[in-house]
Amino acid sequence: MPNPNDVKIGTYAGGTGAMVSLASLDLPSPLMDFLEASQEETMGDATVEANGWSETEWHYDYLTAAQYTALAAYKTGKTTQLYIRTRKDGNTYANFLVNMIWPERERWQSNCILDFNLRFIALVEQ
Repeated sequence: MPNPNDVKIGTYAGGTGAMVSLASLDLPSPLMDFLEASQEETMGDATVEANGWSETEWHYDYLTAAQYTALAAYKTGKTTQLYIRTRKDGNTYANFLVNMIWPERERWQSNCILDFNLRFIALVEQ
């Protein structure tokens, strides 16, 4: 599990310099899936070409209401442009300008949200 100090989030207006660690928001590190290209196309010679933007997803088995509120503070709509620091291929970390896609459905139980996934698309490494 990555250190929550290695994973960061920040507003578009603040830029990469104003990002804060998830640890400072009292959030644990998420499970992270990084996808270098959002689409694969099989070519006529049976090779596969990667196309599209990079994307990543942060997954939490559960978050408390306070942790959810800390993340929701960065949401301005269904899609929010902001900055994150996240893991990419090769177990390395980088800063990205992203579009955060807020989940359509939320499962709440006992003042916790369960199985919470934040998607980040159109990653542009900074």
